[in-house]
Amino acid sequence: MNAHQDNKLSMYLAVQQVCQQNPTDWQTVPATRTYSEFQQCIEHIQTGLRRQKLRMTGAATAKNQTRTALANKAFVVAQAVVAYAYDNRNPLLAQKVDHKISVWQRCRPNLVREYTEQLIQIATTLLPDMTDYITAGDVSALQMLLEEYTANLIAPRNAANHRREATQSLAATFQKTDGLLEMLDRLFLQHQDKPFYKVYRSARKVVRLRGGASAKVTVKEQVKEPVSVKEN
Repeated sequence: MNAHQDNKLSMYLAVQQVCQQNPTDWQTVPATRTYSEFQQCIEHIQTGLRRQKLRMTGAATAKNQTRTALANKAFVVAQAVVAYAYDNRNPLLAQKVDHKISVWQRCRPNLVREYTEQLIQIATTLLPDMTDYITAGDVSALQMLLEEYTANLIAPRNAANHRREATQSLAATFQKTDGLLEMLDRLFLQHQDKPFYKVYRSARKVVRLRGGASAKVTVKEQVKEPVSVKEN
């Protein structure tokens, strides 16, 4: 949801609160029907926002959890290869995979994939001679974690794309909600002599945040107030 839509939703919620707090001051059959549709639109918007938030946080959480699991497994396998290399007097082999666990945890994603792929290739090649150090299951588990991590790398981006699409699709709901409010503006004119009407008109203002300060932007009047006409 963009900033303009966020500001509008705040206005919708303010109107909803005023109507809920003063039900006897405005309820007629047409107004009740229109207000019910208005509430449904708000629920639709809020449900969409919750789904967007869950998608974004879920993708980020999965990515972080998989990276942690990958780092732990890669470090275990790498140290087994290092031990094998030293036992066989092959320091060059040890140097290729002897990374601190912090490297697996914090380096750039592309490097994590590169180091892990190299480690898997080396461990797979040496596996017949390393049965006392690691098992085929260890290497397979590392391969699976790498595949999962690679898939999760693009999950936040996909979630962001879905969020943009959802924001665009919400435009139709906002347009419908605005139309319902215009209808309420007309129906509530008959209550303009009540204190409720003044509070309602105040709620029908969008508050826009800009540069840390708030500025009230009055929603364009959809229905002109009745004016008295002097007789000649």
